[in-house]
Amino acid sequence: MRLQLPIALLLLTVGSASAAPLVAIDLFGPGDGRVTRDADAGLDWLDLIVTGSLVLDPHNPRIVYPSYDAIVGNVGGWAADGWRHATAEEICRLFITHAVAPDPCPGDEILLEGDRVSDLQALLGITGTTTSGIPFVQISASSGVFGEPDPTTGLVGRASLVLTRSVFHTNSIARVVPGTVLTGFEYSYGHFLVRPIPEPATALLLGAGLAALAVRRR
Repeated sequence: MRLQLPIALLLLTVGSASAAPLVAIDLFGPGDGRVTRDADAGLDWLDLIVTGSLVLDPHNPRIVYPSYDAIVGNVGGWAADGWRHATAEEICRLFITHAVAPDPCPGDEILLEGDRVSDLQALLGITGTTTSGIPFVQISASSGVFGEPDPTTGLVGRASLVLTRSVFHTNSIARVVPGTVLTGFEYSYGHFLVRPIPEPATALLLGAGLAALAVRRR
């Protein structure tokens, strides 16, 4: 089981004035910021790029883009570490509070809130980019699958924050689109995984244990 500690906290002021700012938490080492903490919702969000590609066999390095089933089945070890797929309600709340969201949500709508989308993308991680032609166009996306599969159709949800830039305009799209097949996966997508923020007592106890271990090793 991997060790996941808030080694360093980087306060990022995204979201509205009434919402607590999101905080980047280190996961693998100092300064990586691979987890985004939403204190208002009581959730930690794993960066999309972490589950967007996994090297499963160190002896045969190759990038694998895991399906919904694979993550649920503990590929990468995330399920065992307490991570689960976010629900539609949690996705919508994150987008509404800290970026933009379709109305109603889930839904599909173009919304002109480029700066707020860009700020949230910086936290969640960019899973896809596109550049093309003249005039120059750049599309960057933070996209992933979420939610429990529908027992009838076997479909799960898909959410995206997309920022489109060109010499003519800047706009953004925040969308939650039901319809991703349960076992299918697109290379440019990650997984919206969340888990409850650790209780302060638990974090302090863990920190004390690590400190004691460090003293023993000396």
